[in-house]
Amino acid sequence: MVELDYKISTVSTPLVWALGIPGNILSAIVWLRRRQNSSAIYLAALAINDLVILLITLSVRCIPYYPRNDLYQSFSIYVLQSAYKREPLIILGFSVERLFAILRPLQVSFPYTSQLIIKVSCHIMSFISANSNISDETDRFIS
Repeated sequence: MVELDYKISTVSTPLVWALGIPGNILSAIVWLRRRQNSSAIYLAALAINDLVILLITLSVRCIPYYPRNDLYQSFSIYVLQSAYKREPLIILGFSVERLFAILRPLQVSFPYTSQLIIKVSCHIMSFISANSNISDETDRFIS
């Protein structure tokens, strides 16, 4: 069973990187060009967040000669945990915004401007950064 899991992960992981990294770059470019739409900001933030996750896991797991000092490992874990915690919040913000737009299309009193969404996203990222800690659970990420 362990051998089967290993074979599946050796095939699926590079496939996810090969499709995910260029796909997220293209998605971020496309969605950032449509900044007047508030949904585009959320989707661009989601693509950039996924790209960060893919690049960090690629650098830690596949590049054999990356600097394995404590500072780099701690920074990688910190950024990766922040990205994992930010993902559901971006989806939540997008879903709530869509819910308001569907349920009360004419009763929403404040406009969803791209500047407002960027400011809220920055506040969320700073809140996550301030409350992020390195746990024992991520030690197996480095191994």
